[in-house]
Amino acid sequence: MDPVSSDTEQDLKRQQATAEMAYASRQLAANLIRVVRGAGRPFQLGDQCADFLNVAQAYRAAHGVWPTEEMHDWLSVSSDVDERVRVGGADAAKMRAVDDIIAGSLQMAASRLLSQRTQEAAGKSEMVRGINAREKALDLMRSTMRLDAKSPRPVSRRALSRKKLGS
Repeated sequence: MDPVSSDTEQDLKRQQATAEMAYASRQLAANLIRVVRGAGRPFQLGDQCADFLNVAQAYRAAHGVWPTEEMHDWLSVSSDVDERVRVGGADAAKMRAVDDIIAGSLQMAASRLLSQRTQEAAGKSEMVRGINAREKALDLMRSTMRLDAKSPRPVSRRALSRKKLGS
């Protein structure tokens, strides 16, 4: 067997295992979060857990290790950093604030499930910090809009020509 094609075949197996693991992780996590909030499909959890375990074993067979750091990337609910950089200013601050609200809410929910009052308080603090930061960003956006509304607008050529015709 050609060593190059063997490497390529192994790379393809790794890529497929990674893609399947990422999908199964997201699918299970999303349904668990929805079930915790009182929605979701609790009747699918058993099958999703079994799928997750099967895919995790395939991932380990392809990579030689269990997924660890990748799980953070696959399950991240934070806004995209590149998008925050692109929008900048108050919009980026608002996006970061919403990330804090979500992270704090998830921390609170997880802590409540385990009756961890200290961790729940930490989650609440993070959520409130996010709410306050979002309000500041919205205030900044409102004041910017007010300043824009007060600034003189350039007069268009069309408006100037109408003035000349009307005079």
